[in-house]
Amino acid sequence: MRSAGHLEPAKGLLAALMQAAARRRGRVALVCFSGTGAQVRVRPGRPGAWREAWVAPIESGGGTPILEALRCASGLLAGHARRHPGDARCLWLLTDARVRERPARPAAAERIHLIDFDEGPRAIGRARAWVQDWRAGGHARHALASELLAAPRR
Repeated sequence: MRSAGHLEPAKGLLAALMQAAARRRGRVALVCFSGTGAQVRVRPGRPGAWREAWVAPIESGGGTPILEALRCASGLLAGHARRHPGDARCLWLLTDARVRERPARPAAAERIHLIDFDEGPRAIGRARAWVQDWRAGGHARHALASELLAAPRR
């Protein structure tokens, strides 16, 4: 995502998503993934104030461990389902989907929202295929960012 200039906008959109969750008092977790692997940066719970340190170390390139990241997220969602059976389990995935794998739908997620950062004349459209395969919500990053920025603050 870095070579296409999408890494910094992804971090900004992530900050907006976390702030929106905090306003709704929702529970969230944050799994970041890059060429070095997948890491849980925010354990499941109610998000506090946004911390740049959560995403500052995210790098791009070197291969995207999408399968590891989805396994990690699915494990967090399954654990959350056991502890809070009445809560919705929603996965937000910010990606350009430029990976060789075609991952299966994460079973522990009731709803999936995929934010596609693969855009422009060289877009390859893998994220659109995942949206269809997973019966997920697909979002253009610009539209979602505008919606989040326009959301009323409480």
